[in-house]
Amino acid sequence: MDREEFKLLVATTVVLGFCFSFREWGVTNFDFGFGFKNFILITILVGISIVVHELTHNHLATKYGTEVKFRTWKALLFAAVLITIITNGYVIFAAVWAVSIGGRVLRPRHKYPHVGPWESAKIAASGPMANFFFALLSAAIAFKTGSYIWHKLMVINFWIAGMNLFPFFRIIPILLMGGGSDWRNFTHQMGKAVWSKSQVPYMEGEVIFFGSPMFNMFLLLLVTITAVLVVSLKMIFTGLFIGLLIGIIYWIYMEKNKGELIPIPKNMRAWKWDMWK
Repeated sequence: MDREEFKLLVATTVVLGFCFSFREWGVTNFDFGFGFKNFILITILVGISIVVHELTHNHLATKYGTEVKFRTWKALLFAAVLITIITNGYVIFAAVWAVSIGGRVLRPRHKYPHVGPWESAKIAASGPMANFFFALLSAAIAFKTGSYIWHKLMVINFWIAGMNLFPFFRIIPILLMGGGSDWRNFTHQMGKAVWSKSQVPYMEGEVIFFGSPMFNMFLLLLVTITAVLVVSLKMIFTGLFIGLLIGIIYWIYMEKNKGELIPIPKNMRAWKWDMWK
């Protein structure tokens, strides 16, 4: 990690530390001393969670013969703070950074010389999934010991995992528009934007989605359903089982219907999700 990446990582950690500690600046009234201590503690916990996320990216990237870099944008950091203030800290926009994947020219031990969309999707997904399993471990310890720190780690890592799996900006027009060759070209160009070094902000969920939509949606269902059940009902294995079951059912359904959320007669199909596989 170079100096610029380190500065971005520190900025991201501080911003998310503020967001996750927003509701903990006093018990009944605002208390600066109490709140500042919480801010420092939670910022450290956020830093640990981000390091876990990034180390997992780096490990899988090395396996695939490529390199990854930490990226963030001022617009996303500002959006995180704004959303936290507007929602009074109930919604945390934790997808304020993304992995930048750069393939080496030659990978002698690999089938293809460059990293493809599917490999990029797996590299991008590895970070959020590391946070997901870290959240489950934290939940197990928190429920057993009643520790505030482990409970907070659980919450932080579930938010980071879920938010970084959701394909934010570019998925919205994909779901709202459709039809014709212009549409296919439009989605193709948006997909290329994810792999490019454009300064336009993007999310890790988008890298996963444009590598494999079904894989992205499977992981998103698994993580969000499990997180809701674990946090609300304190049922780790049951929550994980239900999340995995619904994810598998979704995958089978999508395979059966050629990747279409709503089955459409063949003569009305303008494009197929199979094009992404």
